[in-house]
Amino acid sequence: MLTFFRKHATNWLIKVALFLIVIVFVFWGGYSYQAQKATRLARVGDHYISVAEYNESYNQLLNFYRNRFGEAFSEDVVRQLNLKEQALQNLVQRYALVDLAQKMGLDATVEEVQRQILDLPAFQGEEGFDHKRYVSLLRRNRMSPEAFESQMALSLTLQKVEDFVRRQAVVTDEEVRTRFERDYTPIRVAWAMIAPDSVKDEIVDDNETLEKYYEEHKARYKSDEKRKFDFVLFEKAYEKEEASEEEILAYYEDHPEQFEKKAEVKARHILFRLPEDASEEQEAQAREKALKVLEEARGGADFAELAKEHSQEPGAKERGGDLGWFAKERMVPAFSEAAFSMEKGEIGDLVRTRFGIHIIKVEDKRPAGKQPLEEVRTMIEYRVKRSKAAEKTRRQAEDFADLAYAEGDVGEAAAEEGLEVVSTTDFISSSDKVEGVTSSPRNMNELFSLADGAISPVLEFPGNSGVAQVRGVKPPEILPFEEARERVKKDFAEQKAKELAEEKAKALLTLAKERKSLEEAAKEEGIEVEKTEWFSRKDPAKDLTIAGPELDLLFRLNEENPFPEAPVGTREGFAVCQFLGGKAPDEQKLEENREALRRQIRMMKENQLWQSWMDARMKEADVEQLQEL
Repeated sequence: MLTFFRKHATNWLIKVALFLIVIVFVFWGGYSYQAQKATRLARVGDHYISVAEYNESYNQLLNFYRNRFGEAFSEDVVRQLNLKEQALQNLVQRYALVDLAQKMGLDATVEEVQRQILDLPAFQGEEGFDHKRYVSLLRRNRMSPEAFESQMALSLTLQKVEDFVRRQAVVTDEEVRTRFERDYTPIRVAWAMIAPDSVKDEIVDDNETLEKYYEEHKARYKSDEKRKFDFVLFEKAYEKEEASEEEILAYYEDHPEQFEKKAEVKARHILFRLPEDASEEQEAQAREKALKVLEEARGGADFAELAKEHSQEPGAKERGGDLGWFAKERMVPAFSEAAFSMEKGEIGDLVRTRFGIHIIKVEDKRPAGKQPLEEVRTMIEYRVKRSKAAEKTRRQAEDFADLAYAEGDVGEAAAEEGLEVVSTTDFISSSDKVEGVTSSPRNMNELFSLADGAISPVLEFPGNSGVAQVRGVKPPEILPFEEARERVKKDFAEQKAKELAEEKAKALLTLAKERKSLEEAAKEEGIEVEKTEWFSRKDPAKDLTIAGPELDLLFRLNEENPFPEAPVGTREGFAVCQFLGGKAPDEQKLEENREALRRQIRMMKENQLWQSWMDARMKEADVEQLQEL
């Protein structure tokens, strides 16, 4: 298939480039124990979704949300997002769409797949599409060209279906006008803020009150879940690897961007310090001193000695003003422009920067260009060895993982292979360090998302790869009151302060409505009132930080109904507001933003249309779930 590609082209790029291209569609991996055991999970038309395929989809979702949530990722997040169901639905939608695309005649053609692959930046060399790069990058990601081209055809087919549906969205001039008036109509409001911090001193938190609060909210005060693990680790022993001349040369050719050196200058300078806001008199005095030294330097005096004697730069006496080699971006613009415009051995005119006045002498220059291979050989050799060691270690760990899955026990698999098992001596929480293992939030999140007795996928650590098994789970336990007391006290204070602030804001709002003036009501209560400038949804108020539904409440106010039904919640507290006036939007802004508004509306309508179309098609799809998740 697509033999044209396999006859034309060269090297490889980083794995991330390909991963980003095919993340949604590719399910690779060699023949493994899990694949042998794969069974049918669901049917979509004539296509069966295997357990192995589902697991890959689920793991991709886990990794996506794990990266998104970071340390906040937990089993609760997995449950709340219903990731197991999401993973299956993603696959069901994909195959339902493929079946539909075939019926609609929207399959990707061979020519379209060819054109797409030929244009991918990841596969480009100096003269365009590079076959060696193409094959090498696929090989490093454990894919054949045939498999990649098949997945690319699937990707294009799905995209064609989505594009076909989205193109049905139409935006009228009336819709643009309505959106403009919504976003650009300005109003002004008066407001008074009641912040929880302002009422904290009124809160009583005696022991009896705190104990009662604790009893009502016991479920909040739990210890962390703790676990025990067994690990089998495989060291990334790069020092035992060899880097051939061919591998070193290939790396050098495949990573040209790593060896491009920018133009550099080697210079010395003498600095006469001067603040940016120096007076004309101060600057004149500094320039007079600098000109005398410049004259000495140009007269043949030793520049380094002059720097030691006159420069006001810290450390200048020791270095003689030596700045070493530097690229243009390293120095402030005025200094760099002067230095890079000078010739070797030249002493330039005075240069003013935010630091003061400089005398610069350029001692040498190096043009931009690619570093010679011999200059970077040692570094490349190290990187090749490290890459080979990491790849070899991961293969070992994956083979061991397959055996461990087959045995159902990391310890038994390790005994068969004569490998050491590293065990946690105590139950640990997700924030603890594991002895002998460099822990990371990502790895700990992975480990704490496993069921008791489950075996992990291969985990990557800086010095090794490893496979773990959960050897026990100690669920969270409700802490005794005395252990939780400080947390209880803090939570009680925050909750009561918020409740009290809201009560005061409601009372102020009631009084403002009675007086028909927020200003008068606030004056009676000794509360400060502020007034906004004109603001709109597009250009929000700078002092009153309100967004979302709360902001919409303000734009529903008018002269007949100048007060909202309730105080408006903000990050600072509760705002009591009064409408002061509104006016028509500036028509000129409509012309300036018409196309941007049209694009925004179109995108929103396309998303709505696509989602509703997808929902309808899924109801019609022939789907059968064959076993529980």
